[in-house]
Amino acid sequence: LSLMGNVLAKNKAAKAGAAEIILHRDGIVTEGASSNVLIVKEGKVYSHPDNQFILPGITKLVVKRCAQAARIPFIEENFTVEQLFAADEVIMTNSVFELAPVIELDGKQVSNGVRGRFCELLEKAYEALVIEQCGAL
Repeated sequence: LSLMGNVLAKNKAAKAGAAEIILHRDGIVTEGASSNVLIVKEGKVYSHPDNQFILPGITKLVVKRCAQAARIPFIEENFTVEQLFAADEVIMTNSVFELAPVIELDGKQVSNGVRGRFCELLEKAYEALVIEQCGAL
């Protein structure tokens, strides 16, 4: 298994001034070059299911747990590029930046160009869980 495509995509994004690139296969959003992609629509969080087309993300799994604890529906099913652009919020997760809101996609604002309500809720729940599990240092 090679991640060369992800590395090349990440370099392309950086040259274009973007922090990350969102990958898709036949119109189905899969993942970022080094992250998982979540969308929020009508109070529900959607994620591509873990399978042979994406690398499972440990941070995404923790965010799923946080969503479930907060009674936010977390649905693992395919979503399209069109659904990505129509999302109320887009959130990226990985072990380096944990949760990050996407505030712009291809020059179009997402969530009015600010961190959305669900990203903020999930980020606070994530931080609380980490503190609970690891203890305050």
